[in-house]
Amino acid sequence: MAATLQAWLQLPSDPSQAEGELRAYPSATDALAAAAAAKGGTVRLAAGVYAEGKLKVAAGVSLVGEGVDKTVVQSGGGSAIVCAAGAVRIADLEARQPAEATAAPAYAIEVRGAAAAAAATEAPPGVHIERCRLVAASATKLSAALLVHSASAAISHCELRSAAAHGVVLASAARLHAAAGEIADCGSCGILALSGTQLRAEGLEIRGCGESALLLSGKGAAATLTGCLISGGAAAHAAVHVKAGARATMHKCELDAPEGVGLQLAEGAAASLHGTTIHRAGRAAVAARSALEMLLQDCTISDSRGVGVMAVRCGPRVALRGCSIRGSAKAAVQISEIADEMSEALGQLAQLSDSSASRAADAVSASGSSAGGGPLVEGCIISSCGAVGVDVFAGAAPSLRNNVLDIHI
Repeated sequence: MAATLQAWLQLPSDPSQAEGELRAYPSATDALAAAAAAKGGTVRLAAGVYAEGKLKVAAGVSLVGEGVDKTVVQSGGGSAIVCAAGAVRIADLEARQPAEATAAPAYAIEVRGAAAAAAATEAPPGVHIERCRLVAASATKLSAALLVHSASAAISHCELRSAAAHGVVLASAARLHAAAGEIADCGSCGILALSGTQLRAEGLEIRGCGESALLLSGKGAAATLTGCLISGGAAAHAAVHVKAGARATMHKCELDAPEGVGLQLAEGAAASLHGTTIHRAGRAAVAARSALEMLLQDCTISDSRGVGVMAVRCGPRVALRGCSIRGSAKAAVQISEIADEMSEALGQLAQLSDSSASRAADAVSASGSSAGGGPLVEGCIISSCGAVGVDVFAGAAPSLRNNVLDIHI
């Protein structure tokens, strides 16, 4: 470490120190060890690059730099910073994991705790990560800029990048609150939430991911997003992908130009979208196959290059209410009982939209009312969508109520 680098420790209740006085240490590692021994304190790092291997932040300890463009903590290959679940705060620094080839998953910052504590009803607030830049290079499976494992954490006003892996991985009953930051240019998912984990995000931007921006994978995985922007994405992946047993809730979010599907629900998945906009989707704005339940309430879907909303083998717990669907190249809404895999169903859009069954269903929907045991489409405005408003085929029986269709054939 360069001689100009300095680390200081401020203990929270040391009578030998005047308020604001700091004790100097020769390295960040030494200062963090002293703070751990004292069971608390704030370690402050001057500007510079701290390449000391893995820094460990113990319970009750904070680590603070002078800014993301001034203070850099860089690992030799593995994770840069490892926080105990009871660590207090990481702020104003860049954490950098620079090695692409690692023997095990590696992270810019990892937060680890006991599974029992993370699953508790009244979980501790966890470490707060503020105004940081997290950069990871490892291509090893499940690597990420940030890992939260069996712990709770909060991030705000942070930048996360992981060119070869995920932005965030949540595992083993982890809980994460993310606010007002960005996750960008990830080789895999922006956020991967595994079984039993919880995500709450406000004002978060996720863009340019090689796979899904948000993947909820496994029973009990849940995410609530408010005022978030998700843009871009790969054609082979949904921007938001909800798998069996998982649930997504979105309030006033925007999904902009996903190359594939905006929101995809697998069999047994659930989602609730309120006042959310999905536009310029490459294949479908929303695609659900045998979904447990889905509600689109007061949402706007526009300029999809395929279909607006596709529901395959979905029952009455799938509903569209008060939505505006305009400018879809194919059908605005397509409802089917075909049991094909979703990828096959999407690939058949062009052929199915021109079928005689589609034309007959469009005539029924245009009359304003039909009743069935399938998905509900109620109070929606459908305009400028190819030649088909609501496309019903293969034995589907949706309920269509009080919709307004403006389709020009």
